[in-house]
Amino acid sequence: LKDKRSLTSNMPFSSIEDIKKSLEKPNTVILDVRTTPEIRMSGKIEVEGHKWYQCACGPLSRDLRINTDDWDKNADILVHCRSGHRSSQAKKILERRGFENVLDGGAYSKLKKSLGL
Repeated sequence: LKDKRSLTSNMPFSSIEDIKKSLEKPNTVILDVRTTPEIRMSGKIEVEGHKWYQCACGPLSRDLRINTDDWDKNADILVHCRSGHRSSQAKKILERRGFENVLDGGAYSKLKKSLGL
């Protein structure tokens, strides 16, 4: 997967091309690591045929508060948050759990706009 550096940050994010390819596949997991109030304020990314999950992930968190034991380790997983910090952390955590195809979508608002949603 290609990484792209944000103009405002030195954190790598997945390219929008890779994200769009992932969403063309069936059963991509969309993992939103924003808080419930953040989701209520701005909505969520829902794409037909894909599973959407929300879980807490603080900026300094070492783990995600979600059980991923029954998730396919080879499935594509798209993580995103409000600004990109928590999604970057969540990507690292999922990779430590053995997931191979984790895409970091970065900030929700930029991701939603780039996807045309």
